[in-house]
Amino acid sequence: MAVAWDQGLKPIYRSEHTFMGNVSAAPPRLQIDTGHHLLFQPANTQDSGIYYCWLQGRQAAKINLLVYPHLGGGQSVLSHPEFPAAVQTVLKAYAAMIGIFCLLLLCRAGLIYLRDKAETHLD
Repeated sequence: MAVAWDQGLKPIYRSEHTFMGNVSAAPPRLQIDTGHHLLFQPANTQDSGIYYCWLQGRQAAKINLLVYPHLGGGQSVLSHPEFPAAVQTVLKAYAAMIGIFCLLLLCRAGLIYLRDKAETHLD
């Protein structure tokens, strides 16, 4: 049977995505095995998209693939490269909110003091 794969409008050619046993060359990340299965080793978020499987020149399947990024086995959130920047952003936002809250309390206390002083001055 003739089986083919397309990634969106771009055909995926078996000759470009097959590991021929050349030890010096790294195997391609996207592979088509002998059973005509499409394999991702490993899948990346850039692999997300629409894939079409063609059987004997007719579209046999349409696959909407969405790859989510996740941490691999044994990795923690703390080891993610963007973790320190995220923590810093959250702490800055929290500090800004606390500052605004304290400023509002100070302004309210000042207004109450001025109002009370004006009332006692009139008596």
